Amino acid sequence: MQPLINDGKLRALGVTSATRLKDLPDLPAIAESVPGYAVTSFFGIVAPARTPPAIVERLNKALNDGMVAGEMRESILNLKWALAPSTSQEFSSFIAAEQQKWRMIAEQANIRID
Repeated sequence: MQPLINDGKLRALGVTSATRLKDLPDLPAIAESVPGYAVTSFFGIVAPARTPPAIVERLNKALNDGMVAGEMRESILNLKWALAPSTSQEFSSFIAAEQQKWRMIAEQANIRID
């Protein structure tokens, strides 16, 4: 979206991350007006249940190493995405927290799946 914003073809009102973006410092984070607001996209890789921990850790290390150097890192940065290497346990906790957050929002808004 940044090229459209920079060209004046799109008027951005704010970003949904918890803080302002480095590349768009004049664009406020919605959290500045609505405390606690943060909605972000994320990508991750998961393995089937009961995958041996040693295999999970080996895959996790390979992915994190790719985010630190090499073509994967450059591709991610070219998309203006943030790099967020983590442990498999941290990612699992993040997913659980996101599920809880969105479950609570859906219940409060009385959103139901038909």
